[in-house]
Amino acid sequence: IMRKHLGSIMIYFIIFAIISIITTNMAKSDTQDTSFTDSKIDIAVIDQDHSDLSQALYQYLDDTQNIVEIQNDRDKMADELYYRNVKYILLIPENFSTDFTVSGVDTPLENIKLPDSTAGYYIDNQINQFLQKLYTYKSAGYDDTEAIRLTNENISTRSEVTMNTKSTSDSQKSPTAYFFQYLPYIFVCILMVSLGGIFIVFREPDLSARMRCSALSVTTRNLQLLLASILFSLLCWLTFIILAIILYHDTFFTMHGVLYCINSLIILLFAISFTLMVSYLVRSHNSLDMIGNVSGLGLSFLGGIFVPTEYLSDGVVAFSKFLPTYWYMKAENVAEHYQGPADLRTFAYYAGIELLFPIAMFAMALALAKMKRK
Repeated sequence: IMRKHLGSIMIYFIIFAIISIITTNMAKSDTQDTSFTDSKIDIAVIDQDHSDLSQALYQYLDDTQNIVEIQNDRDKMADELYYRNVKYILLIPENFSTDFTVSGVDTPLENIKLPDSTAGYYIDNQINQFLQKLYTYKSAGYDDTEAIRLTNENISTRSEVTMNTKSTSDSQKSPTAYFFQYLPYIFVCILMVSLGGIFIVFREPDLSARMRCSALSVTTRNLQLLLASILFSLLCWLTFIILAIILYHDTFFTMHGVLYCINSLIILLFAISFTLMVSYLVRSHNSLDMIGNVSGLGLSFLGGIFVPTEYLSDGVVAFSKFLPTYWYMKAENVAEHYQGPADLRTFAYYAGIELLFPIAMFAMALALAKMKRK
């Protein structure tokens, strides 16, 4: 029976392994330190004045942007903009230095840029900033050489930029936490397909009647079936633990990893008991597959696995407290940020509540079994 469902089991395992690798790479890239750097834009400068002031403006733009050499021809300029070789063209007219001494920042400067280009507005702001500082020093009585030197010193002063990110429990999760976060969905789906199918076969009328005629007592038969189910479930759990060790061996062998494993074992018990209970309610494998997917998705979305609980409404969160996946995620968050004995007590509290769900499921399964016998 197990070999018959091996294909479905392997599909779930392979998909989860691929998702785990992708999630790990994404988490690693998210945790990398991000520093701020000024953007450099490809621009062109046509200097027709060749004065000290125009050369100072040219040098400033050369230091802050990427200047591309182009021909002083209108058609060529249009082509350069069209093919995005440059995003901004500045034309410094003749007599710029003389007009600037009189008019200051109101001195006309021709530019050609892409329509509604943010890069164009950015360069305009850079040029105006430089010219305003330069005109301030010239208005104070400094000659061109001294005004240029002071302007360059002033404008070269940079502010230290610190990138702050929103600090939330989800944004700080480690790759290991992401791996264990999705295990409840996988356990429910895999055990529903595999164990659920076995339970249904064993309850077929002819097979069940034949087993009742055998020398094995009902207690012995049920005990063997239960032990075999637990053994298979533990093998599934161990397979994922080995995958976690391979992917996250640097962080797995810590107290965080121990708590992750304990938490995953408890949710594994729930998946076993839930599968056992559902097997008493359905008779076909197709119904079992449908219930496995629907229940797995429902438990994941409402319990905070796929969608963090802080994004859920208060009513949904209140309902999700009646689901084991909610307490699974609460225990996992404690395991992720474990720091000492106080956190261990909190983890035990959440894990204890989570353990009540498989106990309740087993009790309901026994009640259904008794009803079926009658």
